[in-house]
Amino acid sequence: MTKTPLILGTTLLFIAVSITAAAQPTLIANHQPMPEPPMLWLQIYNQGLPAKAMYTEQTSDGGFIMTGTSMTGTCPSGDILFLMKTDAAGILSWRNTYTPDGTNTHGYVVHQTNDGGYIVVGNKGYTYHYDAFVLKVDSNGNVTWQDSFGTYEKFEEGKDVIQTADGGYIVLALSGAQGGDVWLIKLAADGTEQWNTTYGGSDFDTPSSFIQTADGGYLLIGETTTSDGSPDVWAVKTNASGIEQWNKAYGAQGLPEEGISVKASTDSYAILANSYDYNWTGSLWLLSISLNGTLQWDQHYSSANGSLVGTSLSTTYGGGYFITANNNEASYNYFPDIYLLKTSPLGQTTWTKYYDFSQGNTDVSNHGLQAADGSYYVTGYTGNDSNFTYYPYLLKIGSDRSIELSSVSARLGVTAHLKNYGADDGTADVSITVNGGLLNHVNTSLTQRVTVPAGGEASVSCKPFLGLGPIHIAVNVNGATYRYEGKQLFFLSLLLS
Repeated sequence: MTKTPLILGTTLLFIAVSITAAAQPTLIANHQPMPEPPMLWLQIYNQGLPAKAMYTEQTSDGGFIMTGTSMTGTCPSGDILFLMKTDAAGILSWRNTYTPDGTNTHGYVVHQTNDGGYIVVGNKGYTYHYDAFVLKVDSNGNVTWQDSFGTYEKFEEGKDVIQTADGGYIVLALSGAQGGDVWLIKLAADGTEQWNTTYGGSDFDTPSSFIQTADGGYLLIGETTTSDGSPDVWAVKTNASGIEQWNKAYGAQGLPEEGISVKASTDSYAILANSYDYNWTGSLWLLSISLNGTLQWDQHYSSANGSLVGTSLSTTYGGGYFITANNNEASYNYFPDIYLLKTSPLGQTTWTKYYDFSQGNTDVSNHGLQAADGSYYVTGYTGNDSNFTYYPYLLKIGSDRSIELSSVSARLGVTAHLKNYGADDGTADVSITVNGGLLNHVNTSLTQRVTVPAGGEASVSCKPFLGLGPIHIAVNVNGATYRYEGKQLFFLSLLLS
């Protein structure tokens, strides 16, 4: 941060232009839970055949693209990959199915590409002879190219895909080598393989999720078999060419854990994992690791009514996390219900939700996200597994984003800048407290309720105050407190961090 010099005259005039500085707030640990956002709508897509949605992504037009697997009697094995495109309200725009070679084909992840089309990964094959499968389609779902990767004798499957800066793709997959390895496959824009490399030892190592890191490399998440025979969460960091830079395992001695999903923040990575006790009762495990893999903090989440199995992790506005999971209850013969969890940036629970749409049958959440309007969307399937009447759904939950602190500035006093991300006008209770200075002579505070229009901004300012030396600033907006450090020079305030 560049500090603007102060010009002091004999009459104690201060040139205060451009003295403000951006600062990153630190959210303190006593984060207050927010009200649970309501369910706004549920779309169930009954196309006459049972189907399971595995992943959804918001598209550039505000709608959604989903992929998964549908059952049909037209191919020997009965499984076909599907893509569904909806508008912003979840109304179906088109649905296509894909059955290359007439074999089982499964879709796991779909992303919109730079040309407006979509790239899908999954697998295809039969019995234990599966290959990783990559499908590229245009904006209407028409096939541009498709290819599979693997060997006949082994089991392989695609887990995720990222479009690279050169217009090509990099695929995360499971390789059947050595019983199971993590596999990166680099493809050109037309699907031609450019290179591939595997990671893992002689035991079973599996991938689940990956991200591109700020340095152009990749962080791969999955599980690895440890010396005690139980799997641990495994993270592998590579450079842009796939060369391994480090790998680390996380887990308790003798207990199984598996990495599910990974997301990046400014100076750390967040990993969602599943953790199991000796009775195989599952709980959720959220880990924060540094850029070199050092564990910074972790949080565990369990259910009083059953076993939790996490399925996806996404970041939210304000730096928190949104987790989708399934809760298996003995009272329902272990048919799963949907379990959703929203956390603060430090992993404290903000709210949780349960959904049982099928009233005691199967309700599964496979993926979720927070969309541009602040609302939450979840996809999976609901229905009855035993008679093959289960169908994909898209669930919309209202925004809890509403009014948030967007920044704090200091000059002649301290100003809190607010933004309303919701669709309605709202109010916020704001307090600003400043103390410190030489001999702690600075002690000023302000409390105010402010109205912020939908999509608009507002500011709350405390008056200039007299002091010298370091000051401590606390800004509270609707129960969430942020702390800053600054300096005071008579009436002039400067933010430092």
